Amino acid sequence: MRSPNISFRQSIHWAWTQFKDNPTFYIGTVLTFFASWVILELIVIAGQKLGAIFNLAVHITFLIVFSGLQLGFTKICMDIYAGNNPPYMELFNSINQGAKFLIAQLIYLLMFLVGLLLLIVPGLYLAEKFAFFRFDMVEKDSSILDSFRASATLTNHSTGKIAFYIFLLLLLNIFGAMFMGLGLLITVPVSALTMTSLYQGWKTNH
Repeated sequence: MRSPNISFRQSIHWAWTQFKDNPTFYIGTVLTFFASWVILELIVIAGQKLGAIFNLAVHITFLIVFSGLQLGFTKICMDIYAGNNPPYMELFNSINQGAKFLIAQLIYLLMFLVGLLLLIVPGLYLAEKFAFFRFDMVEKDSSILDSFRASATLTNHSTGKIAFYIFLLLLLNIFGAMFMGLGLLITVPVSALTMTSLYQGWKTNH
């Protein structure tokens, strides 16, 4: 089976169009992530006298909540792709899956880093192979293992395309971060929407 002919240009154009149609919604969503980090820092400062165990517990809780918000935003992007108009509160509806998604992200990162140590190419291969696991987790509420399996099946014949697309989106966000981080208010949602479009296109043409 050949790799699906999915257009990155069309995906990012669709993502940019969605952002332009409702920039307040997307910027507000990204600011929510930033606000969660600010709250974390305030709690850490207020609880300095409570010791390292308290700080560790707060950071773990933050990472779980932050991961849940990421899944919520993935769900929002998928709903938008389907032609729906999800409410802002959808962002918080996947917090109960935060711990699972956090573990999955750590596994994904670990595989990527180990792959990089093995002369880079294996790292890129693994990053591509499991790039879509979060979407399967959102769609099917699947386990970590099942979501990785689903992504591996979907990207079985991607022949480096997805890794290249991820690299382009990484460059986009680096560019956004150059403007005192303010550009990330645009590049982060555009990147998330682009990956959603790529996933849906890959799934449709698989």
